[in-house]
This record gives sequence, C-alpha cells and structure tokens, in this order.
Amino acid sequence: MERELMVGEAAQKLAAGVPMLDVREYPEFVAGHVDGAQLLPLSELKQNPERCKHDGEVLVMCRSGRRAAEAAMLLSHRPGIQPIVVQGGMEAWQQAGLPVRTEKGP
Repeated sequence: MERELMVGEAAQKLAAGVPMLDVREYPEFVAGHVDGAQLLPLSELKQNPERCKHDGEVLVMCRSGRRAAEAAMLLSHRPGIQPIVVQGGMEAWQQAGLPVRTEKGP
C-alpha cells in the first residue's frame, strides 16, 4: 500500500525539496496547481511510467486523491521510487489555505 500524507506534511516535504507530480489533466493543472509541481497526467503515466524521472520520495497530487493513488500504485512498481499520495488532493490543499498558482492557457 502506498504512503499518504496530509497536505500540511506534504507542503513541508515539498519545501524540503521532495518533488511533486500532479497527475491531473492539463486544463485542471492550469486552473490551479501547487507551485513547483510537475504536470504528468495519469493518462500519460499509464502509457509510459518511465516518464517519471525521479528517484526516492515523490509526492503525488490530483484533485481529490483517487488518481494520485492509482498513479502511486503504478510508480511503486518502479525501483527506487517511493510515491507519497497527498490526501485529499488539490481540494484539501485549497481548503487548508495553502498557496495555489494559476496560469493562462495557450
């Protein structure tokens, strides 16, 4: 079973340099994401898990946690990666008042 962290603990890990993957789709990502998160949609990760280039701990974020859990399961089969699901995803992150970055689409 994959590890999970509450958003506050995940924010501390991110600040300490642990990378974060956002596995939502592009339109969701640009509408609001964690600053520093790398977009890697679950649909792409399913096709090619090698797209994740990280080793060690990796935070995994989605909207509510379901896609992050699925992505973590995929990543857990790769040697050297320790996926950590952010409990409650972006919904919990925003409810906790943690910073969110938005971007203009193309």
